[in-house]
Amino acid sequence: THDIFSYNGMNTVSGITPTRDRLENPREGCFQGLRVFRYPIAVTDSNGQVLQVRRRTNDEMKQFGFSTEQYDMVREITRQQCITIGRLTVESFHDFIRLRMKRVDSVAPLAFMENYADELLDAYIFRAQFVQDSWTDVCDHGSITYPEERSKENIFQALGRWETWSSPSSDIDRRNKYFYLADWLEYVIRLFRVIPGFVDLAGLEKYGIQSQGALAKALIAEKQRIFSERSMAYTNSKGKQLRLTLGDIEERLYDLSFDPNHPPELRWGAPIDSEERASAPNTVTPVPTGEKIDMEDAYRWQRYYRCIGTRETDMSCLQGMFTTGFVIRDKLDRQLSKWIDVVENITPGIGSNMEATSSAPILSQPSLPASEKLPAVPVAAKPVIQIEKEIHRPRRGISKKLLPPKRALPMRRPVRARNAH
Repeated sequence: THDIFSYNGMNTVSGITPTRDRLENPREGCFQGLRVFRYPIAVTDSNGQVLQVRRRTNDEMKQFGFSTEQYDMVREITRQQCITIGRLTVESFHDFIRLRMKRVDSVAPLAFMENYADELLDAYIFRAQFVQDSWTDVCDHGSITYPEERSKENIFQALGRWETWSSPSSDIDRRNKYFYLADWLEYVIRLFRVIPGFVDLAGLEKYGIQSQGALAKALIAEKQRIFSERSMAYTNSKGKQLRLTLGDIEERLYDLSFDPNHPPELRWGAPIDSEERASAPNTVTPVPTGEKIDMEDAYRWQRYYRCIGTRETDMSCLQGMFTTGFVIRDKLDRQLSKWIDVVENITPGIGSNMEATSSAPILSQPSLPASEKLPAVPVAAKPVIQIEKEIHRPRRGISKKLLPPKRALPMRRPVRARNAH
């Protein structure tokens, strides 16, 4: 939400409790902001003998960065819906923090995207050689044991060949590198209205950008163009070179297998029932009990680990692992399109050589069986976004109404009991 309102005394947008009108302690309960420790100080006599140890006062803490400014800002934003800092209008605590942390005078999003896409592609080119080397090792020395339900190992930190040839950790790093671009572009969109002239629109003049929604539309279109123009090749299990654009990799972001026992086709997320996937041999993933898990079953049960954004430190599971019921982060197009009120059609990047990757890249779902696939979005001649209209909704005031009681959600029993993990 872009609205500022309070519920039960807490600012639900910033997470910081606004200051009260109590004269004796106006900031009682304001403990959820950016904090520093209140360092102690020793009180001594003329001989240096310690008489007592006490906490520093607010004034004594200022040299260490103590300030109540954040709470004062939240109070003013909550009361007035916005505050003015110089010539700038700030409408949320987040905007205030971004404004204070800004260290450059301007940013050029198109130039940044061009350079960053090259870096992102290099990361996946490096992965292509690693996947090929791991497949060679499996072909030469046999399958690698998956560290299932081990107390001192998991898929992210293991021993032996799994640690050498699997890629769950590095795949998370690559996903996070991709999402950094999405977050950075959203940061640019947020500051487009807050700081006039901060966003350098060089190369974007043809879009006639006058609003945050128009900027989001332009950035999505340019991202699709840039991703379609950059490509790499990987070698499949038959020794054939297949080319993927950066847009193809984005679409398969949650489908890239980290299991070294899987052939290159699965390591690169070849869609189900595609010609690309048909060349993959059927392999197995062994587990510590001695069982050998069929490739398709292992790939399906590993879906959760292909979608998370942080490494886990507890044990890893495989057989019967749940495949639904967890959060999957939206990809870049979907994240930025929330700034556009009505999106009729966001076409995927043009230039892909893989016919199986023509569905819209805004979907954050890994590959689904044919019976569950969403309808494809028609591909236009150019990667454009058609907008019906932009709506500027009036801002709401502070809500005084109690929220209705929450209704309990129906329990969904996972395939595997949660406490087993």
